[in-house]
Amino acid sequence: MPVKKCSNGKWRIGSGDCMYDTKETAEKAYAGYRASKYANESEYSTVEEQMRYMLNQLDEEISPATDEEYDELTRKNFYQKSPAVVDMATQSKEALQQFYPNGELKTMKSGSGNFVAQWYETADEIFLVGINTVQGKIRREDVGDLKRFIDMLISAMQGGKTLYTSPHRRSMQMLNGVKKKAEERGLNFSMQQSDVMDFGDGTDPELQFYQVTAQIT
Repeated sequence: MPVKKCSNGKWRIGSGDCMYDTKETAEKAYAGYRASKYANESEYSTVEEQMRYMLNQLDEEISPATDEEYDELTRKNFYQKSPAVVDMATQSKEALQQFYPNGELKTMKSGSGNFVAQWYETADEIFLVGINTVQGKIRREDVGDLKRFIDMLISAMQGGKTLYTSPHRRSMQMLNGVKKKAEERGLNFSMQQSDVMDFGDGTDPELQFYQVTAQIT
C-alpha cells in the first residue's frame, strides 16, 4: 500500500490522516507498521498506532471504490421510494465539502463487491455517509469486511474523532453493533440520537432517519 500526497502538501499512509511532512517520514512510518504487523498484530504501543494499523488493514483487505459507485447504489436503493432521500444525500456531501474543505471523502467496498461504505473524514470528525448494498442486505460473505470497517471506526474514535451519521432505522443495527463491540473492549461509547425523521408514509424503516453523534471517551 503506497503512501500518498495530500492536497495540503502533507503525506498519508493509504486512507490515513494527512499527518506526515515528507514522503520519507510517511514511508518510514509505514515500514514500522508493517514490521509490527508481522511481529505482533495484537499489541500496539499507542492508540494512534492501533488506529493506523486498522486503517492500513482496511486499505489492504477492502477494495477502494468510487464516489460514483456509492451514488449509483443510493439512486438504485432509494430513488423509487423517495427522491428526497437521494437529494438529501447529495446535498449533505456537498455541504461537508464546503464547510470542511480540508477533509477527505473516502469510499470502500467489500471484497464481494456487495456493500459500499462512504465517509468524510477530517482531523477531528468522521461523517459516516452510509453503507449501500447491491443485494439489499449484508451477506454472510461480507461479515468479515464489515467487522474490519467497524474496527476502523472504533480505532478512529479512540484516537479522539467524533462520529456523525444519519442512519435509517434498519441500519441503526450496524451502529448499535459498533457500540456493543466498543463496550466489549471496555470503552466508554456514548451516543446521542435525535427523534426520527420520516421521508415516507411511516411504514418503511429505510425511510425513517435519525441524526446520531457518537464518541469514545
